[in-house]
Amino acid sequence: MEPVRSTLENPDWIALDADNPDGLTYYRLYLKVCVSFHRRDQAGILGKVITAYPTKGLGRGEVVHWP
Repeated sequence: MEPVRSTLENPDWIALDADNPDGLTYYRLYLKVCVSFHRRDQAGILGKVITAYPTKGLGRGEVVHWP
């Protein structure tokens, strides 16, 4: 789980998820972490890791959102 945590805390870049309008994909080195976000009432926004896997770069249809 440490590689996933490192990717979320210090990503190299973040992209808009091409398949999930409520999702972002976080990239760090070789790892892609897909997170889905849901707005909560008073608590703000809650994110949930959907999957994480090794990759060589942006997925098809993804657009860099940050930096």
